[in-house]
Amino acid sequence: MGLDFGGVKNDLFEHSKEYSQGTGKQRKAAASVVVALDGTGDFEDIQEALNSLGENGGSVFIKEGTYSAKTDITIKCNNVVIQGTGKGTKIVAVGANRWNIDTHGFDNILIRDLYLVGIEDYSDVYSWGIFIDDNSVNVTVENCYIEKCRIGIQDKGSGVIISQNFLTANLHGIYLQPASSIYTIVQNNISNSNTGAANSIGIIIATTYAVVKGNICNSNTLTGINASGDYNTIVGNICNSNTYGIAVDGDNNLMIGNICRSNSTGQITDVGANNLPNGATGTTNLALDDLNIIA
Repeated sequence: MGLDFGGVKNDLFEHSKEYSQGTGKQRKAAASVVVALDGTGDFEDIQEALNSLGENGGSVFIKEGTYSAKTDITIKCNNVVIQGTGKGTKIVAVGANRWNIDTHGFDNILIRDLYLVGIEDYSDVYSWGIFIDDNSVNVTVENCYIEKCRIGIQDKGSGVIISQNFLTANLHGIYLQPASSIYTIVQNNISNSNTGAANSIGIIIATTYAVVKGNICNSNTLTGINASGDYNTIVGNICNSNTYGIAVDGDNNLMIGNICRSNSTGQITDVGANNLPNGATGTTNLALDDLNIIA
């Protein structure tokens, strides 16, 4: 039985047929293709599903289950959505595989609602949960759970939005590399203290023109937020119980409304030039603790 839209039968998708599970007997086609381990989808393998998309892109919906990624999962075209069910869709890197998902230089990508687990080798510089390639433009990563990678989200693209993700037990949570530009990093929750490494960082900003707003970076063994890049806006973040809350050695960055408490060595440290607020002697500029909560 195909989908019935007002009496019109639709047999376009094999996975539109009647099933006994879920919220009802008819499961509407919510994506171009569906990946499922129980035989109710179009594919059982995520890479095969991505390979099936045409040159104009499409959507891959991954049903709940634990998927083994023996090689990296690579996007093969522009305009792609990869969506799971949240923590119910678990993708585990196994064997010699070093990272989970690679945008591979393609544009207009949305990755959301996935649970990604790395190989737990923090010395491997290619152990990434998601790698946004330096040729990728307009990529969004949201509501993903990422753990046990050297870097949870490695970003070299442009026009990237990373929002509402949960990153734990990685060496570094989010790394904005110098090749990247124009980012929005908002409302992510990052804690990497349980890796056993002494130098974990929540967010590394080594780029320009990033807006880093409303993130919670607690209990990282080195720094909550590290900004070595220039012309970035760091606003409204909470950085508690790290060694350093926010450490800035780039120039012309703006820091407002951040809460940095109970960091063992420093709350906000600024060794760059022309960062604001700076409270410079002989000026009327406000100091860091005038516009941020430091305790």
